[in-house]
This record gives sequence, structure tokens and C-alpha cells, in this order.
Amino acid sequence: MKLSVPVALLLFSVMLSADPLRVIYMAQAGYDPRDVEQRGREFAEETGIEVTLRFEEYEDIYDLVTGKTGEGDAFDVVLLDNIWTADFVDRGILEPVPDDLRRSVEAGVIAPIYSANMYKGELWGVPFLANFQMLYTNMDLLRRAGFDRPPDTLEEMRHMAAVAREKGVIEYPVFDSLRSEEVLVCELVWLSGAFGNTWDPSRDKLILDRPENRMALEYLLDLKHEGLLNPYSLNAGEMFSAEVFTWGDALFTSNWTFLIGRLEEAGGSGSGAPVFDFTVSTLPYSDSLGASATVSGFQGLAVMKSSTRKDEAWRFISYLSSPEFQRRYLHEFPVWRQVWSEPETRMRDPYFDAKRVQVRGAKVRPVHPRYQEISTIIRKWVYSALEEDVSVRDAFRFIQSEIEELGL
Repeated sequence: MKLSVPVALLLFSVMLSADPLRVIYMAQAGYDPRDVEQRGREFAEETGIEVTLRFEEYEDIYDLVTGKTGEGDAFDVVLLDNIWTADFVDRGILEPVPDDLRRSVEAGVIAPIYSANMYKGELWGVPFLANFQMLYTNMDLLRRAGFDRPPDTLEEMRHMAAVAREKGVIEYPVFDSLRSEEVLVCELVWLSGAFGNTWDPSRDKLILDRPENRMALEYLLDLKHEGLLNPYSLNAGEMFSAEVFTWGDALFTSNWTFLIGRLEEAGGSGSGAPVFDFTVSTLPYSDSLGASATVSGFQGLAVMKSSTRKDEAWRFISYLSSPEFQRRYLHEFPVWRQVWSEPETRMRDPYFDAKRVQVRGAKVRPVHPRYQEISTIIRKWVYSALEEDVSVRDAFRFIQSEIEELGL
């Protein structure tokens, strides 16, 4: 039956007047909230399903979703960071990905990415953000120091930084995100991976008092003692570190891939040209290892078990996480293999090949429903060692002891 125009418009109006899908996502690293909002508007125009998007700081989303703020049932679609998957599942607050959607994901996404949101044999989130860290180098400063390419190894980076400081190119060449929050654990994961460590999630017992972890922390302390690490790093998160590098006040920094888009925007005039010459490369590794490592910040989109609109929620997730959306914003690494193979991807993203190499070296943080407690212990003692209140050896001895006291 063909509807008249007034009747069709009325039905569309009724659909839009229904309660909107409620979505929570982060206003931090990752896709720009403006772009996610635009996609939400497109979804409403195409389907008649209105979407209300709420953006919060990453650190606040956990409490909101778990109901610590009294809003646990306030969302249909939620951001699912890989470190939260086991916790959320054991709390019984997530709906598993439907079988047909799971099959599409497994056919189109590589296992290291989609498995980040797997637990107990089920997939709990549709891959959306293949987040990982890379090395950012200010090439203008590096050339003034006498070098023409970014470092491959940690030893090279330390040497280049020392030369830049000695020549008066920059007072503190290295800036990093080392404040006592989750970002500090992320730095430890990739840096210990640079010394050959893997925080194996399949082990029955979590062993963190390991030589590779100690070497990673000692490396940071060496940079600090040699005057190569900006002391403000100990109070900085990813966003502030990104700003410092964008201002041209660091020779080297590690950060998530969102910084590429920030640097391109900083050029102004719509040209995409940065205010200085920079490059993005794989993170440096120890001479003894020979392979770059990074930290998995892979995130998915999940549906709350309490949602009364699960079918529409999965429909929106499929729409938002689609290859169509991801090929628009290639400063982030697309999760879909079909986007990798498209010629335009390499044409528009000069760092795609480096990203593809880097993602293979992604290391995971411990997969455990009590990860929040584990992380708190790690942050406390690693930060104490960076402040030199305890020795590196004692820091990891205390970490191991407190984790074992939790029965882990």
C-alpha cells in the first residue's frame, strides 16, 4: 500500500518522537565527537530512529556504565574498552553480540582486534576503534639536532634526545603521559613490550614482577635522571601530551593515533598542513628485541542488557562502526580489512603502512574481571618509583605482593 505524503510524514514524525537511543562515548582519544554526532544524525535521517549521544571523559565512563553514579540503566549503547570486557560481563550488564553480526565481524576483522572484546567464548562488542600508540617525532627539531629519520630503537631515541639537548635544540626532548591513571599502565605495557614482555592473559597467575617490566621503568628513570624527560610528564595525560607536541614543545612523544588528526587540524586554513614538519612511526624497541611493540586500546560498541531497544541498538552500532564511516576518518586505523585493501586508504593516509606494522605488535593488559583493582595497584607503585619514593625492584615486589593478596 502506498502512503500519501502527509501520512508518511506523520509516521516519520511519530518514529522520531519515540524515546531516542541513548549512547555514551568518550570525548577524548579516538573519533572526534563531532563526527560521531554527524553519523548519529545521518542514522536518524535514514531510519527515523533518533539517537541521543552523551560524551564523557574516558575515566568517568566506567563508573557511569557500572551504575556507580546511579545511571547504569541510562544507556542502550556503551563504549566497551577491552580492559572492561571481563568486568562488565561478570556483572551481567552486557548483551552478547547476535550471531549474524558476530559472523560478519569475524569475517571482516582480524582476530587480534575483535578478540579484544571476547570473553568466555562470546563476543560482547562490535569493533569500532583500533586504538594503539605510535611514536611522534618533530622532524624540524630532529634535523636541527643532526638527524634525518626517527629512531628505530630505544637506544637511538635516547641518543638523539641527548644530542638535541646538548646542542640546545630543546631543553626537554621527551614528553610522555605518565600521571597516575590508566595511561601509566598503557605506557608500561608498550615499553615493557619493547623489552620483550607479553602480559599473557591466558596465564592462571598474573606475574608482574618481571625483568622486562623493571627494565621499562628503569629506562624512564634514566631519561628523567639525564634531563631528557620533561618533568611535567609525571602530571600529564594523553590530551595534555598531545597539546605539548602540537605546540612544538617536544622532540618525541608516544600517543594514540588520534594525535594525527589534531596535528593536521593545527595547520589551520583548511590545508591540513601542520605548523611544523612531523612524522609518525612505529614505537622504538630495545636493541636486544628487534620488534616494535604497542599497547592495545582496542574498543568496541556494546548493548546493555537493560536496554529495551536491543535490535535498534545493534542496528545503530552496525551503522556507526561500518566501513563507510571508518574510511571517512583515516587518521584512525580502520578495523575492517576491506578498507585496508582500498587504494584510496594509502593515498589519503601516509602512515597506513606504519600503522599496519604497529598493530601487529599490540600487547594486551591483563584480562580479568578485577582489572580495575589490578590497575590501581600497578599505577600506585610505578608512579611511586617514578617519583623515586621506592626503588624499581621494590615497586614490582610490592605490586606482586598486593596482587597475590587479592587472590590473583
